[in-house]
Amino acid sequence: MEDWKIREDAFLGKVTAGATHELRNVLAIIGESAGLVEDIIRLRGPDGRIESKLALVKEQIARGQLILGALNRYAHSADHPVETLDLKQSIEDMIVLSRRFLRQKNIDCLIDRADQVVVRTCPVKWNMIHFALLMSYADDLPSGTVIRIACNREDKGATVTFRSTPEEKVRFASLSGLLEDSSFRRVMDEIGVRAEIKEGVRTGTCEIGG
Repeated sequence: MEDWKIREDAFLGKVTAGATHELRNVLAIIGESAGLVEDIIRLRGPDGRIESKLALVKEQIARGQLILGALNRYAHSADHPVETLDLKQSIEDMIVLSRRFLRQKNIDCLIDRADQVVVRTCPVKWNMIHFALLMSYADDLPSGTVIRIACNREDKGATVTFRSTPEEKVRFASLSGLLEDSSFRRVMDEIGVRAEIKEGVRTGTCEIGG
């Protein structure tokens, strides 16, 4: 069953990675076309309305490239069951890919600081665990909160910390429920990840080590 699950992950990863490469090509063509239109506008003389629209197109192309880059790396994380993972890059990708879900809750997320740490682990499980923890953490926070993520190098691995500002009294029902889920705990144990709420009622901090 585990072997088949690995094949499922690899299949979805390969298809998604291929699609992201194609979409990157689409964005590149749109970007080149926008550049040509911009050149034509310069020859004809300034046109504020069109120029503002072209600026918006460029902005959305850059946004699309950022999302596709993160999704592509997530997809390639299924290439091998175990391999090296850049934690800083993984956290940056998680923030990019979770932004839509967080925006729906009127919550922002950013990196406070992140040491350059590379670990050998199962990237799919690592990404899944941290994404699930972030989503559950956000479920318990009030609208208008900012989640600040830090990644600190430790003697054996690293510690990833979620902290919310402004600091408010929070009851972490969703996050506590996730941490008590036996299936989720089993996956964490498989790759040596531990997670706990540190003084959650007062400071709203979730600490993850691995």
